[in-house]
Amino acid sequence: MPTSNVMIEKRPLGVTLLGSLVVLAGVALLVLSIANLLGYYGAYALELAPDISREFFLISSGWNLVVGIALLASGNGLLGLRPWAWWLTFLVALLAVLRALFAFLSGVAEAAFSTLLSSFAGLALGLVILGYIFSVRQHFRAARPPPRPIPEGPPP
Repeated sequence: MPTSNVMIEKRPLGVTLLGSLVVLAGVALLVLSIANLLGYYGAYALELAPDISREFFLISSGWNLVVGIALLASGNGLLGLRPWAWWLTFLVALLAVLRALFAFLSGVAEAAFSTLLSSFAGLALGLVILGYIFSVRQHFRAARPPPRPIPEGPPP
């Protein structure tokens, strides 16, 4: 029975949890976006829609659909220890940190307690995720076969 010399990497528990939570977030965002679109257009047809423009709703819900799909892909990549998933998670966590810092520095977070709380949570969660993914980065390296041994003696 032939065996491969490529070592299979064991997935850390934290990566399993993070990947699973990212998949769940993606599913939730997709379901909420679709429900949002259906509910808004149903209300719009009945002329019960709020004063928010139709274009804003389309762009917002479309963006949420794209992010939901990206979260599903990212979560599956994390669970498969794919190198691109590490980079995608790094970028998303970095954007969360930058967004929270922008909210603090621009004064947006001071406008309402809920905005302040969500900005602080986004900053804290982003920093925790950045710290964690850097600590498990070696698990996301592409599996490479071991080098072939150098033959001894003269070449044939």
